[in-house]
Amino acid sequence: MHAESMTSRERIATIFRRGIPDRIAIADVFWDSTLARWRREGLPAGVVPEDYLGLEFRWLDWDRTLQLPPATVEKTAEYTTTRDGNGVVSRRWASTSAYGFVDSLVKTPNDWRLYRDRLAANDTRIDWPALDRDYRRWRSQGQFVVFSAMPGYEDAWRIAGPENVLMAMVTEPGWVREMSDTTADLTISMAKLLLDRGYELDGAWIWDDLGYKNGLLYGRRAYRELIMPAHRAVCDFFHSRGLPVILHSCGNVNDAIDLIVEAGFDCLQPMEVKAGMDVRQVKRQWGDRLVLMGNVDARLMSGHAEALEAEIRDKLTVAMAGGGYIYHSDHSVPDDVSLEQYRRTLDIVRKYAWY
Repeated sequence: MHAESMTSRERIATIFRRGIPDRIAIADVFWDSTLARWRREGLPAGVVPEDYLGLEFRWLDWDRTLQLPPATVEKTAEYTTTRDGNGVVSRRWASTSAYGFVDSLVKTPNDWRLYRDRLAANDTRIDWPALDRDYRRWRSQGQFVVFSAMPGYEDAWRIAGPENVLMAMVTEPGWVREMSDTTADLTISMAKLLLDRGYELDGAWIWDDLGYKNGLLYGRRAYRELIMPAHRAVCDFFHSRGLPVILHSCGNVNDAIDLIVEAGFDCLQPMEVKAGMDVRQVKRQWGDRLVLMGNVDARLMSGHAEALEAEIRDKLTVAMAGGGYIYHSDHSVPDDVSLEQYRRTLDIVRKYAWY
Protein backbone atom coordinates (compact mmCIF):
# COMPACT_ATOMS: atom_id res chain seq x y z
CA MET A 1 0.00 0.00 0.00
CA HIS A 2 1.44 3.37 -1.04
CA ALA A 3 1.11 6.43 1.16
CA GLU A 4 0.34 9.72 -0.56
CA SER A 5 2.70 12.54 0.35
CA MET A 6 1.06 15.33 -1.68
CA THR A 7 -2.30 17.01 -2.02
CA SER A 8 -3.84 17.07 -5.49
CA ARG A 9 -2.86 20.71 -5.79
CA GLU A 10 0.75 19.97 -4.89
CA ARG A 11 0.87 16.89 -7.11
CA ILE A 12 -0.42 18.59 -10.26
CA ALA A 13 1.70 21.69 -9.69
CA THR A 14 4.73 19.40 -9.46
CA ILE A 15 3.78 17.72 -12.73
CA PHE A 16 3.55 21.09 -14.47
CA ARG A 17 6.94 22.09 -13.06
CA ARG A 18 8.24 18.89 -14.68
CA GLY A 19 9.13 17.40 -11.33
CA ILE A 20 8.38 13.89 -10.11
CA PRO A 21 5.33 13.66 -7.81
CA ASP A 22 4.41 10.79 -5.50
CA ARG A 23 2.13 9.46 -8.25
CA ILE A 24 0.43 10.65 -11.41
CA ALA A 25 -2.68 12.78 -10.97
CA ILE A 26 -6.07 11.35 -11.91
CA ALA A 27 -8.90 13.19 -13.68
CA ASP A 28 -11.89 12.48 -15.92
CA VAL A 29 -15.12 13.94 -17.28
CA PHE A 30 -18.42 12.14 -17.84
CA TRP A 31 -21.49 12.23 -20.03
CA ASP A 32 -24.61 13.53 -18.29
CA SER A 33 -26.29 10.23 -19.10
CA THR A 34 -23.38 8.38 -17.48
CA LEU A 35 -23.94 10.28 -14.25
CA ALA A 36 -27.68 9.61 -14.45
CA ARG A 37 -26.92 5.89 -14.70
CA TRP A 38 -24.46 6.07 -11.83
CA ARG A 39 -27.03 7.78 -9.60
CA ARG A 40 -29.18 4.69 -10.07
CA GLU A 41 -26.17 2.50 -9.29
CA GLY A 42 -25.15 4.16 -6.05
CA LEU A 43 -23.56 7.56 -6.70
CA PRO A 44 -25.16 9.56 -3.86
CA ALA A 45 -27.53 12.37 -4.75
CA GLY A 46 -25.91 15.75 -4.34
CA VAL A 47 -22.37 14.33 -4.41
CA VAL A 48 -20.24 15.21 -7.43
CA PRO A 49 -18.32 12.31 -9.01
CA GLU A 50 -15.00 14.08 -8.49
CA ASP A 51 -15.49 13.96 -4.71
CA TYR A 52 -16.95 10.47 -4.68
CA LEU A 53 -14.22 8.95 -6.85
CA GLY A 54 -11.21 10.92 -5.63
CA LEU A 55 -10.51 12.86 -8.83
CA GLU A 56 -8.23 15.86 -8.66
CA PHE A 57 -9.28 18.78 -10.89
CA ARG A 58 -12.05 21.27 -10.16
CA TRP A 59 -13.36 23.55 -12.92
CA LEU A 60 -14.37 27.12 -12.18
CA ASP A 61 -17.08 27.73 -14.78
CA TRP A 62 -19.02 30.82 -15.80
CA ASP A 63 -21.51 32.13 -18.38
CA ARG A 64 -19.65 32.65 -21.69
CA THR A 65 -22.76 33.44 -23.76
CA LEU A 66 -24.39 36.53 -25.23
CA GLN A 67 -26.63 36.32 -22.14
CA LEU A 68 -29.86 36.10 -24.10
CA PRO A 69 -32.80 34.52 -22.25
CA PRO A 70 -32.78 30.71 -22.65
CA ALA A 71 -36.00 28.86 -23.44
CA THR A 72 -37.41 25.40 -24.08
CA VAL A 73 -38.69 25.28 -27.65
CA GLU A 74 -40.12 21.75 -27.66
CA LYS A 75 -40.14 18.79 -25.30
CA THR A 76 -41.16 15.25 -26.25
CA ALA A 77 -40.51 11.81 -24.84
CA GLU A 78 -37.63 11.38 -27.30
CA TYR A 79 -35.87 14.76 -27.17
CA THR A 80 -35.84 18.30 -25.84
CA THR A 81 -35.20 21.30 -28.09
CA THR A 82 -33.87 24.42 -26.38
CA ARG A 83 -32.61 27.91 -27.18
CA ASP A 84 -29.54 28.86 -25.16
CA GLY A 85 -27.96 32.11 -24.05
CA ASN A 86 -26.37 32.57 -27.49
CA GLY A 87 -29.72 32.19 -29.25
CA VAL A 88 -28.61 28.80 -30.59
CA VAL A 89 -31.31 26.15 -30.94
CA SER A 90 -30.18 22.58 -30.27
CA ARG A 91 -31.82 19.23 -29.67
CA ARG A 92 -30.80 16.77 -26.97
CA TRP A 93 -32.09 13.21 -26.99
CA ALA A 94 -33.38 11.62 -23.80
CA SER A 95 -31.51 8.36 -24.40
CA THR A 96 -28.01 9.87 -24.61
CA SER A 97 -25.91 12.92 -23.84
CA ALA A 98 -25.48 13.60 -27.56
CA TYR A 99 -27.10 16.70 -28.97
CA GLY A 100 -27.64 18.19 -32.39
CA PHE A 101 -27.29 21.77 -33.63
CA VAL A 102 -30.54 23.07 -35.19
CA ASP A 103 -30.20 26.81 -35.83
CA SER A 104 -28.42 29.98 -34.70
CA LEU A 105 -29.50 33.58 -34.27
CA VAL A 106 -26.10 34.84 -35.48
CA LYS A 107 -25.35 33.65 -39.02
CA THR A 108 -23.55 36.56 -40.70
CA PRO A 109 -21.11 39.36 -39.84
CA ASN A 110 -24.05 41.78 -39.75
CA ASP A 111 -25.84 39.57 -37.21
CA TRP A 112 -22.63 39.43 -35.16
CA ARG A 113 -22.35 43.22 -35.07
CA LEU A 114 -25.81 43.43 -33.54
CA TYR A 115 -24.85 41.23 -30.61
CA ARG A 116 -21.06 41.35 -30.11
CA ASP A 117 -21.22 44.04 -27.40
CA ARG A 118 -23.06 41.54 -25.24
CA LEU A 119 -19.77 39.64 -24.86
CA ALA A 120 -18.54 42.00 -22.19
CA ALA A 121 -17.30 40.96 -18.78
CA ASN A 122 -19.71 41.57 -15.93
CA ASP A 123 -20.60 40.27 -12.46
CA THR A 124 -23.70 38.43 -13.63
CA ARG A 125 -21.64 35.85 -15.52
CA ILE A 126 -20.73 34.15 -12.24
CA ASP A 127 -22.94 32.70 -9.54
CA TRP A 128 -20.88 34.21 -6.73
CA PRO A 129 -22.53 32.47 -3.73
CA ALA A 130 -22.18 29.04 -5.40
CA LEU A 131 -18.60 29.82 -6.41
CA ASP A 132 -17.66 30.92 -2.90
CA ARG A 133 -19.15 27.76 -1.39
CA ASP A 134 -17.42 25.48 -3.90
CA TYR A 135 -14.13 27.36 -3.79
CA ARG A 136 -13.85 27.06 0.00
CA ARG A 137 -14.50 23.32 -0.23
CA TRP A 138 -12.01 22.84 -3.06
CA ARG A 139 -9.32 24.69 -1.17
CA SER A 140 -9.97 22.75 2.05
CA GLN A 141 -9.65 19.51 0.06
CA GLY A 142 -6.38 20.57 -1.58
CA GLN A 143 -7.81 20.34 -5.10
CA PHE A 144 -6.29 21.84 -8.26
CA VAL A 145 -8.64 24.63 -9.40
CA VAL A 146 -8.67 25.67 -13.06
CA PHE A 147 -10.41 28.50 -14.86
CA SER A 148 -12.58 26.92 -17.57
CA ALA A 149 -13.02 28.75 -20.89
CA MET A 150 -13.60 28.23 -24.62
CA PRO A 151 -11.96 31.12 -26.50
CA GLY A 152 -11.44 30.74 -30.23
CA TYR A 153 -13.27 28.38 -32.54
CA GLU A 154 -15.29 26.74 -29.76
CA ASP A 155 -16.94 29.93 -28.52
CA ALA A 156 -17.38 31.16 -32.10
CA TRP A 157 -19.28 28.09 -33.29
CA ARG A 158 -21.39 28.10 -30.14
CA ILE A 159 -22.55 31.55 -31.23
CA ALA A 160 -22.78 31.24 -35.02
CA GLY A 161 -23.00 27.48 -35.60
CA PRO A 162 -20.18 25.14 -36.69
CA GLU A 163 -20.92 25.11 -40.41
CA ASN A 164 -21.26 28.89 -40.57
CA VAL A 165 -17.92 29.40 -38.85
CA LEU A 166 -16.06 26.82 -40.92
CA MET A 167 -17.40 28.30 -44.16
CA ALA A 168 -16.59 31.81 -42.95
CA MET A 169 -12.96 30.81 -42.47
CA VAL A 170 -12.84 30.89 -46.27
CA THR A 171 -15.44 33.51 -47.16
CA GLU A 172 -15.26 35.91 -44.17
CA PRO A 173 -11.96 35.23 -42.36
CA GLY A 174 -11.92 38.68 -40.76
CA TRP A 175 -15.21 37.91 -39.03
CA VAL A 176 -13.89 34.64 -37.63
CA ARG A 177 -10.76 36.38 -36.37
CA GLU A 178 -12.89 39.07 -34.72
CA MET A 179 -15.12 36.51 -33.00
CA SER A 180 -12.10 34.56 -31.83
CA ASP A 181 -10.32 37.64 -30.48
CA THR A 182 -13.48 38.88 -28.77
CA THR A 183 -13.94 35.60 -26.92
CA ALA A 184 -10.30 35.74 -25.82
CA ASP A 185 -10.80 39.27 -24.50
CA LEU A 186 -13.85 38.09 -22.55
CA THR A 187 -11.91 35.13 -21.13
CA ILE A 188 -9.06 37.34 -19.94
CA SER A 189 -11.40 39.98 -18.49
CA MET A 190 -13.37 37.39 -16.51
CA ALA A 191 -10.20 35.76 -15.20
CA LYS A 192 -8.95 39.18 -14.09
CA LEU A 193 -12.27 39.81 -12.34
CA LEU A 194 -11.88 36.62 -10.33
CA LEU A 195 -8.23 37.16 -9.50
CA ASP A 196 -8.84 40.77 -8.50
CA ARG A 197 -11.49 39.55 -6.03
CA GLY A 198 -8.99 37.29 -4.34
CA TYR A 199 -9.85 33.91 -5.85
CA GLU A 200 -6.63 32.00 -6.40
CA LEU A 201 -6.38 29.87 -9.53
CA ASP A 202 -3.98 27.01 -10.17
CA GLY A 203 -4.26 27.01 -13.95
CA ALA A 204 -6.57 27.39 -16.94
CA TRP A 205 -8.40 24.70 -18.90
CA ILE A 206 -9.21 25.78 -22.46
CA TRP A 207 -11.77 23.74 -24.42
CA ASP A 208 -11.35 24.28 -28.16
CA ASP A 209 -11.56 21.42 -30.65
CA LEU A 210 -9.05 21.48 -33.48
CA GLY A 211 -9.68 17.99 -34.81
CA TYR A 212 -12.14 15.27 -35.71
CA LYS A 213 -11.65 11.56 -36.29
CA ASN A 214 -9.54 11.82 -39.45
CA GLY A 215 -7.54 14.98 -38.84
CA LEU A 216 -7.88 18.73 -38.34
CA LEU A 217 -11.26 20.43 -38.61
CA TYR A 218 -9.63 23.23 -40.57
CA GLY A 219 -6.20 23.90 -41.99
CA ARG A 220 -2.99 24.91 -40.24
CA ARG A 221 -3.03 28.31 -41.94
CA ALA A 222 -6.57 29.00 -40.72
CA TYR A 223 -5.53 28.05 -37.19
CA ARG A 224 -2.40 30.20 -37.28
CA GLU A 225 -4.14 33.27 -38.71
CA LEU A 226 -7.64 33.12 -37.22
CA ILE A 227 -7.57 31.16 -33.95
CA MET A 228 -4.00 31.02 -32.67
CA PRO A 229 -3.85 34.78 -31.87
CA ALA A 230 -6.68 34.30 -29.39
CA HIS A 231 -5.05 31.22 -27.90
CA ARG A 232 -1.70 32.97 -27.60
CA ALA A 233 -3.28 35.99 -25.90
CA VAL A 234 -4.99 33.76 -23.35
CA CYS A 235 -1.86 31.68 -22.72
CA ASP A 236 0.25 34.83 -22.36
CA PHE A 237 -2.18 36.24 -19.80
CA PHE A 238 -2.23 33.14 -17.61
CA HIS A 239 1.52 32.68 -17.94
CA SER A 240 1.95 36.28 -16.74
CA ARG A 241 0.23 35.12 -13.54
CA GLY A 242 2.45 32.04 -13.30
CA LEU A 243 -0.34 29.64 -14.29
CA PRO A 244 -0.18 26.68 -16.72
CA VAL A 245 -2.71 26.31 -19.52
CA ILE A 246 -4.31 23.04 -20.64
CA LEU A 247 -5.79 22.59 -24.10
CA HIS A 248 -8.68 20.18 -24.50
CA SER A 249 -9.03 19.27 -28.15
CA CYS A 250 -11.01 16.34 -29.46
CA GLY A 251 -9.99 14.44 -32.56
CA ASN A 252 -6.69 13.78 -34.28
CA VAL A 253 -4.44 16.79 -33.72
CA ASN A 254 -1.10 15.14 -34.55
CA ASP A 255 -0.61 17.59 -37.43
CA ALA A 256 -1.06 20.62 -35.17
CA ILE A 257 0.93 19.76 -32.04
CA ASP A 258 3.76 22.08 -33.09
CA LEU A 259 1.22 24.91 -33.41
CA ILE A 260 -0.32 24.02 -30.04
CA VAL A 261 3.14 24.35 -28.48
CA GLU A 262 3.80 27.59 -30.40
CA ALA A 263 0.52 29.05 -29.13
CA GLY A 264 1.80 28.54 -25.60
CA PHE A 265 -0.19 25.62 -24.23
CA ASP A 266 1.47 23.60 -21.48
CA CYS A 267 -0.67 20.44 -21.66
CA LEU A 268 -2.59 18.51 -24.31
CA GLN A 269 -5.75 16.57 -23.39
CA PRO A 270 -7.40 14.07 -24.08
CA MET A 271 -5.72 12.48 -27.16
CA GLU A 272 -8.54 10.36 -28.57
CA VAL A 273 -7.58 6.77 -29.29
CA LYS A 274 -10.44 6.30 -31.76
CA ALA A 275 -9.11 9.29 -33.72
CA GLY A 276 -5.64 7.81 -34.04
CA MET A 277 -3.81 9.51 -31.15
CA ASP A 278 -1.23 7.55 -29.14
CA VAL A 279 0.33 9.08 -26.04
CA ARG A 280 3.46 6.97 -26.45
CA GLN A 281 4.20 8.54 -29.82
CA VAL A 282 3.35 12.05 -28.60
CA LYS A 283 5.51 11.53 -25.51
CA ARG A 284 8.54 10.63 -27.64
CA GLN A 285 8.13 13.66 -29.89
CA TRP A 286 6.76 16.30 -27.54
CA GLY A 287 7.21 15.06 -23.97
CA ASP A 288 9.87 17.68 -23.30
CA ARG A 289 7.48 20.49 -24.32
CA LEU A 290 4.03 19.32 -23.21
CA VAL A 291 2.47 17.68 -20.19
CA LEU A 292 0.19 14.97 -21.56
CA MET A 293 -3.21 14.00 -20.19
CA GLY A 294 -5.39 11.11 -21.31
CA ASN A 295 -5.34 8.53 -24.13
CA VAL A 296 -6.78 5.61 -22.11
CA ASP A 297 -9.42 4.10 -24.41
CA ALA A 298 -12.81 4.57 -22.72
CA ARG A 299 -14.31 1.86 -24.95
CA LEU A 300 -12.31 -0.73 -22.99
CA MET A 301 -13.78 0.26 -19.63
CA SER A 302 -16.94 -1.76 -20.20
CA GLY A 303 -15.07 -4.80 -21.55
CA HIS A 304 -12.66 -7.42 -20.27
CA ALA A 305 -10.45 -6.39 -17.38
CA GLU A 306 -7.38 -7.93 -19.02
CA ALA A 307 -7.59 -5.71 -22.10
CA LEU A 308 -8.25 -2.62 -19.97
CA GLU A 309 -5.29 -3.36 -17.71
CA ALA A 310 -2.99 -3.88 -20.69
CA GLU A 311 -4.11 -0.53 -22.12
CA ILE A 312 -3.46 1.29 -18.85
CA ARG A 313 -0.20 -0.49 -18.02
CA ASP A 314 1.37 -0.15 -21.46
CA LYS A 315 0.50 3.53 -21.88
CA LEU A 316 1.21 4.69 -18.34
CA THR A 317 4.60 2.98 -18.33
CA VAL A 318 5.72 5.16 -21.24
CA ALA A 319 3.70 8.33 -20.57
CA MET A 320 4.62 8.81 -16.91
CA ALA A 321 8.34 8.11 -17.33
CA GLY A 322 10.28 11.16 -16.18
CA GLY A 323 7.09 12.95 -15.14
CA GLY A 324 4.72 15.01 -17.26
CA TYR A 325 1.63 12.79 -17.40
CA ILE A 326 -1.90 12.92 -15.91
CA TYR A 327 -4.40 10.07 -16.22
CA HIS A 328 -7.62 10.76 -18.14
CA SER A 329 -9.80 8.75 -20.48
CA ASP A 330 -9.32 9.49 -24.18
CA HIS A 331 -12.39 11.72 -24.25
CA SER A 332 -15.14 11.36 -21.65
CA VAL A 333 -16.67 8.35 -19.96
CA PRO A 334 -19.75 7.10 -21.88
CA ASP A 335 -22.94 5.71 -20.42
CA ASP A 336 -22.20 2.08 -21.33
CA VAL A 337 -19.68 2.11 -18.44
CA SER A 338 -21.20 1.15 -15.11
CA LEU A 339 -20.13 2.74 -11.84
CA GLU A 340 -18.56 -0.57 -10.84
CA GLN A 341 -16.63 -0.78 -14.12
CA TYR A 342 -15.33 2.75 -13.73
CA ARG A 343 -14.21 2.10 -10.17
CA ARG A 344 -12.40 -0.96 -11.51
CA THR A 345 -10.70 1.32 -14.03
CA LEU A 346 -9.49 3.63 -11.28
CA ASP A 347 -8.23 0.67 -9.26
CA ILE A 348 -6.07 -0.37 -12.21
CA VAL A 349 -4.83 3.19 -12.77
CA ARG A 350 -3.86 3.49 -9.11
CA LYS A 351 -2.01 0.17 -9.32
CA TYR A 352 0.40 1.63 -11.90
CA ALA A 353 0.28 5.31 -10.87
CA TRP A 354 3.17 5.44 -8.41
CA TYR A 355 6.73 6.66 -8.90
